[in-house]
Amino acid sequence: MTITQLQYIEEKRLSEFGLNIFFKKVLDSLREELQRLRKTIYEYDKAGEIFDLNERSWVGVLNNAISRAYPDSSVTLQEYGVYNKSSFVGRADILVFWKDIGKEPIYLLFEAKSYEETKKSELLNDAGEFLNSVRLQGKKYYDAELETNYYKDKIVFIIPIAFGLIRRQHYLSEAKKYFNLSHKKDNSTDFCSLYFEGEHGAWSYGKVYNVRK
Repeated sequence: MTITQLQYIEEKRLSEFGLNIFFKKVLDSLREELQRLRKTIYEYDKAGEIFDLNERSWVGVLNNAISRAYPDSSVTLQEYGVYNKSSFVGRADILVFWKDIGKEPIYLLFEAKSYEETKKSELLNDAGEFLNSVRLQGKKYYDAELETNYYKDKIVFIIPIAFGLIRRQHYLSEAKKYFNLSHKKDNSTDFCSLYFEGEHGAWSYGKVYNVRK
């Protein structure tokens, strides 16, 4: 079966950071990665099973998508330990080094969350509060390594990213409304892609935070 994709990019804001093309390409690559899994590891008749991944698996799929989209200009590090000057702080999900042609390198610190959508009435709600809570976890890792001067003079963005499983009856049709601007209520996301086959799917969405502001 073929995985279908709907995509939204906040073009103006992401272009200010030089990341609009990056996210378009990575989100497309994420669909291709899911399709590869669907044709290999998840090659059986049950539709939608591919989307029922845990958080660490989604992080791995995202990591692969970035590496395939930018094989020569990106380097990624997953689930790495973060320390400040005195102690262990935790494990960050993904750190991406990316260098666009003719530009300065950018460091993208992704913090991911996965969950299942369980309230149809809240599918199209604004995600700002939720994404900010995820950002704060990423900022904890950033602050720890800022203390050790690792990020000194670097261009860094913290990116909370969510993976929401959609498998309940009629939920997918509601989620598709997000991509109709007349129905769009969420003004807090900078990117969102919905991946689906049949009546099952998942979406990936997030926001880009410039640590200098």
